[in-house]
Amino acid sequence: MNILGISCSPRSRGNTDILMRQALKGVRSEGGEPTYVILRQLDIAPCDGCFVCAKKSGKCHISDDMQKLYELMESSEGIILGSPVYFWSVCGQAKIMIDRTIALRYPKLRLENKVGGVILVAGRRGCVSASGMITHWMISNHMQVSDVVDAYAMEKGDIRKDTHAMKASFELGRLIAKMTENKFTYPEEFDSPIYKFVENKYQVRFRHGDRG
Repeated sequence: MNILGISCSPRSRGNTDILMRQALKGVRSEGGEPTYVILRQLDIAPCDGCFVCAKKSGKCHISDDMQKLYELMESSEGIILGSPVYFWSVCGQAKIMIDRTIALRYPKLRLENKVGGVILVAGRRGCVSASGMITHWMISNHMQVSDVVDAYAMEKGDIRKDTHAMKASFELGRLIAKMTENKFTYPEEFDSPIYKFVENKYQVRFRHGDRG
């Protein structure tokens, strides 16, 4: 049970960090071995859209801390992603990291069969749209989504007053640890997203303009 927790919040010891630590306590309570990554401490550049990774077996040409994060993500059995909600979506740090994971989709889906979990903290609104974005990212990588914790707090540390959010994050960690023990796997032939699988199997091109 090698579970990776990634806190994407730019705020040190903020509400997202607090809930992430609760989730990792839940992992440990089930005998798991969590690894905690604080994204703001890493130097990660935005994706430049070069698609070199698609041509060179998933190798990103940008040399920064994302290279180490690639290794941690690939070696994990589960990934918990935590982000504050800014303007009805994930924070910029989370989006930059997610964009860079395009390299992990080549030559096949390298996050496939990992269990995913989500922790979001909003001031008032936006958890639903932000969770849709992250869970869709997980599903498109053939991860198994466990659940989402939606929490609401504004001031630093206020989330400690939300007993439900604190307990839910702890139980999310337990759930992910237990799910990794079940060893869910996709059938081997489905080692790419459905749109790419259909392109390869039936030689029917995906209309890229439809992606929006």
